[in-house]
Amino acid sequence: MNFGEAMKSVGYSDSYSETPGALKETDAWKLLVNKEVKDEKLVKVLNYLLDHKEWRAKDAGLDKGLKIKNRYAPIEHNIRVKRSLGEIEDEITEALSEISGLV
Repeated sequence: MNFGEAMKSVGYSDSYSETPGALKETDAWKLLVNKEVKDEKLVKVLNYLLDHKEWRAKDAGLDKGLKIKNRYAPIEHNIRVKRSLGEIEDEITEALSEISGLV
């Protein structure tokens, strides 16, 4: 069962259940998480992972710790556009004129 299905099964509307991410942005969700997920427990588990003998556990702990502390560099997105906006607009205008000529 995914998160949206679980929401629906406990009475959320179909439209709300189809966008389960929206629930995580509500103040009620944030209060619930802050109440139920204790920082002390998270720190204890994180430290356990960092001290673990298995490298995968250490790696997971390190990744989580760095995310929590926002120590990762921002991700850059390089988008290369092969055509200018003007070229695209000209193409659309041409296509629309061809369509209007057919009607």
